[in-house]
Amino acid sequence: MAAKVLEMPALDVEQELDTLANMEPYAYEGVRAEYVKKLKFRPKVLDAEYARRRAILKPEEKQACASGGQAIVCENVAPWDDPVNGARLLDDMSYFVRRVVVFQRDQDADTFALWILGTYCIDAFDIYSYFGVTAPKEGCGKSTLLEILMEFANRVIGGSSMSGPVVYRMIQLFKPTIVLDEMDGINKENNAELLRVFNAGHKRSGAVVYRCAGDDSSTPEAFNCFGPKAFGMIDKPGRTLLSRSIMIDLQRKTKDQKVEKFNLRTLPAGTADMILRIKRQCTRWAVDHASELGIHIPDTADLENREADNWTPLISIAALAGRNWPDRVRDAAKLPAQYEKLSDRDLLLQDIANIFFARKDDRITTATLVSDLLLQHEGSGRWHRMHRDRASDIDANDVSELLGPFGIGPRHLWFNPAGTPKGQEVLPGTKGRIQRRGYALSDLKPLFDRYLEPSALEEADIGPEPF
Repeated sequence: MAAKVLEMPALDVEQELDTLANMEPYAYEGVRAEYVKKLKFRPKVLDAEYARRRAILKPEEKQACASGGQAIVCENVAPWDDPVNGARLLDDMSYFVRRVVVFQRDQDADTFALWILGTYCIDAFDIYSYFGVTAPKEGCGKSTLLEILMEFANRVIGGSSMSGPVVYRMIQLFKPTIVLDEMDGINKENNAELLRVFNAGHKRSGAVVYRCAGDDSSTPEAFNCFGPKAFGMIDKPGRTLLSRSIMIDLQRKTKDQKVEKFNLRTLPAGTADMILRIKRQCTRWAVDHASELGIHIPDTADLENREADNWTPLISIAALAGRNWPDRVRDAAKLPAQYEKLSDRDLLLQDIANIFFARKDDRITTATLVSDLLLQHEGSGRWHRMHRDRASDIDANDVSELLGPFGIGPRHLWFNPAGTPKGQEVLPGTKGRIQRRGYALSDLKPLFDRYLEPSALEEADIGPEPF
């Protein structure tokens, strides 16, 4: 007679995790190692799951982490019971934010409302713009606008200091809306990793960072960093972050401009209930329109490249919301040109185009080009003292390095000797044309056509040709 095999019951992971969550922290610590083996979880994953479930189960504890901090809680909001009128929902958010913030453009309040609703619809989008709030100095309402955003947006985690690893781990665990104020301080802190995570998280297909971390630091792990992000700062961000953002510029209000103070404790009765209602309605609208948003192709013919990418989700939301919102989002998208801090490479390309335009020649020696560059931007000295560490001006090597990424470099060209009238042909030879390293207009013209506006050309200051 064959021996009877006893079948062990299948392990119910959810039930085991719930059992752990009901344990006090000191009790969990005592069985942690046992459950790591039992559930085959890595310790850090089990810790994170315990913290998440415990925070939901016992929110009143404000559970402290091992380092003394407070565990992060990021909860979903229950959908509204009935179908939601999208236009009225956007109206409510736009109207409310106008009560407490003075905008320079009325359309900025509409942009705020559309972007907030988009945080609930993020699963339908492959690209989602960042919401940037800037001001020339303190006291312009920047932090207030971000505080309001944190009350309305989906699954918010906000603060004034975060590191790159913290951000991509939070995104991986919670899929939140990240809100970071005082972002101008990251340059002083040299937090390059945070900038890399922000810059990578704009487009879903490329929003992955790879790191070796945790208990087994030899095994690479992939972390998702795609999702809605909002930030506030004094002045403007760098070009890469700027190109991924829809910017709201605030100024200090005048004595005649009156707004309500935004404080949930002092706002009129029922405001907190109104905010919860709007969040629930955003959740319901996103659920009801998820499939439509996923296939909607808006008309972005009047917008270009990255600007079209940034506005596409908001234009789709406005189109499905209906009523006058398709017109309102088009008004909002006609943003004034943002002030851009031109990089050395951008400015060099513009200056070289202007120098060719002024010289009306098809080639220029490197020595002449460097000499002419030093005549530009006399007020700002852009090309003077370019190397502050050795107090030297721009040179031939600098020009070559800046143009290198475009695939352009100096080459040997034939030139008429100095003093030869324009248009006069001089034959190569000892007393004829001379050969020098320089740049040809035929090489650079495709770059000018691709990266510069024809209307941007202007007569540059030029000097004698230093043969």
